[in-house]
Amino acid sequence: MSDIPVSLSGYTDSDIGPDSECGKELLKEAASEASSGRVRLSDYVGPAPALLTPAMMRWYGRFVQPKRRTALDSIEAMFGRVRADQDAAGIFVERRLAELEDKRVEDKRKILASHREQNPTKYESVDTLKKKLDNLSREYGTLRAQHGREPVVLHWYYYLLLAVIGISEGFINFEAFNSLRYMTPVIALGATVVVAFLLALSSHIHGSFLKQWEYLFGKHRDDDQIRRNLGIFAFGTTGLSIVLGAVWYARSNYLADAIQATAMIGGTAPNWLGIVGGSLLLNMAVWSCGVILAYYFHDEDPEFPKKLHTREKVQREWHEAREDISKQLNRKYVQTDAMIDSEVKSAKGQDGSLSEYESYLTARQMYDLLAARDGEALSTLEVYRAELVRSGRDAGLIVEIPDKLRKETIEEMDIGTYAAQPLVLKYV
Repeated sequence: MSDIPVSLSGYTDSDIGPDSECGKELLKEAASEASSGRVRLSDYVGPAPALLTPAMMRWYGRFVQPKRRTALDSIEAMFGRVRADQDAAGIFVERRLAELEDKRVEDKRKILASHREQNPTKYESVDTLKKKLDNLSREYGTLRAQHGREPVVLHWYYYLLLAVIGISEGFINFEAFNSLRYMTPVIALGATVVVAFLLALSSHIHGSFLKQWEYLFGKHRDDDQIRRNLGIFAFGTTGLSIVLGAVWYARSNYLADAIQATAMIGGTAPNWLGIVGGSLLLNMAVWSCGVILAYYFHDEDPEFPKKLHTREKVQREWHEAREDISKQLNRKYVQTDAMIDSEVKSAKGQDGSLSEYESYLTARQMYDLLAARDGEALSTLEVYRAELVRSGRDAGLIVEIPDKLRKETIEEMDIGTYAAQPLVLKYV
């Protein structure tokens, strides 16, 4: 191997591993940083690695970056001397690729900033919906914690089953209404539909009120609220009374006609219990099925599923608003990616064309030495992060991360998620 330049050996000979003095010094910072409440990670763009905490950044800036920057410049100069007398001189491809990736992010940030300036109303709408969604998510989370469960959601097929209750009621009563002398089949059918609707509605009211009794009539309710709720309950009870009264009337008339017919032609006269009582019992059985259905499909706290429904609605609106913006931005992002990818391909091609030159191979050896020392620096940072995550999880540490395309937007990251993020030393 060729002699190592002093500008490079200053970094490659440095002791920056986890067991080094400077590595131990960094590890001592973990407890205090974990107890700081929150830490903001470094940006994606720039010479420093992304996703470093302030303590990691201080350590990197003090023990790694100065010597490493000098080493990188030295290696770049070595690559630059390959075929320096020709048009296609050598390049430090790793540094060039890192610069292009930074340029990719910076160009997209400019596109986004320009688009925000040109479409302020759209972005204000998205931001408003996001804040509303965050508030609803917190409120829903509080309710879920209070109840210790997910809400009982009223699905569309509940109304289908309720319709089955009404149809069953109609089958039971149509014959009785159709037997009334003054009713045509159409009028009898209309009366049957009205009675069936009232029974289904009353079973819905009674079943849901039974499930939500504490919420509707508990001590936390004021008199006006209780009166309103009693009014709805009374409406359901009135509906049930009308149903039973109508059935009693129709079946009583049916019974009278049957008794009269028996008196004229002979035979055993039907009794009240079999005709009227049995029909009323059947109607009450159908009503009971509706009550059980409503009880099962409703939540004890009606605000709980409503909050979930509202949150999902706002979430859909937010996603739709973002999607509208994303479609416009993605067209420009694709153009940016295409230009950067073209430069990446060109840089890799230029690098590949130089692999046969001895000076290129020498520069590549120097790079390998630098990469090996980078591995030690990364090991130190990883060990520190593992300790920070362990201590921070117990201390409730909040990790803040800048948005990749809008660095002024700060988002929170779960500390466990942060532990899984790759750390990379850049070559810029």
